Amino acid sequence: MNTRRTWILILILLALVGLWLYLKNKPESPSAEADTTPTVTVKPMEFLFPKEEGVVTSILIKNRAGTTLKLTRVGSDWSMSQPDSAKADTAAVEEAASQLTAISVETQLSLDPSQVGLTDPEFTITVEFSSGKSITTRIGDVTPIETGYYASKEDGVVIVVSKDGIDVLTAMLNTLPYAETPTPSPTPAPTGTPTPTAAATETIPASGSETPTVTEMP
Repeated sequence: MNTRRTWILILILLALVGLWLYLKNKPESPSAEADTTPTVTVKPMEFLFPKEEGVVTSILIKNRAGTTLKLTRVGSDWSMSQPDSAKADTAAVEEAASQLTAISVETQLSLDPSQVGLTDPEFTITVEFSSGKSITTRIGDVTPIETGYYASKEDGVVIVVSKDGIDVLTAMLNTLPYAETPTPSPTPAPTGTPTPTAAATETIPASGSETPTVTEMP
């Protein structure tokens, strides 16, 4: 009787060990949540003129009609060399330069450049940086939803860029950023006392000096 009970205990123990080994080595099945949740890859934002290249040192803008604007940083100021040689409005140009590095690349498209105005671009923008790098971008048509422009860089790939920053730049072609010329102060009116002018006097001969008229008697 004791031997039988012993074998029963041994069999139960072996069964428990086998179950433990099975559960330990059982492959995990993917959960339902893992099967239905897509993996999202966040792509870093790309900029048309990356600020990693340093400070903007020159800006060249040309439109389809051939109008050209060339601006160059001189120390802390900006000067204009095209279409005229003149001192530029530093505050206005600096604001436009800061907009340059904020122009984002929204998407990349597989399009023929001629279909979106890039064969004969509306604008061509060349920006030079303190790193020595120069980036040229062609700007074509406005996108259908009018929030961006079709554009392309040296590699020729069609991209869509944000519209606002481009508009700030190209607006300077219509209103050239000349430095304001100080307006001279008006000349004050004289405050001295005017000198009186003597009135002309008429000289009347004295009555005694008149020559009498002699009447000859017949």
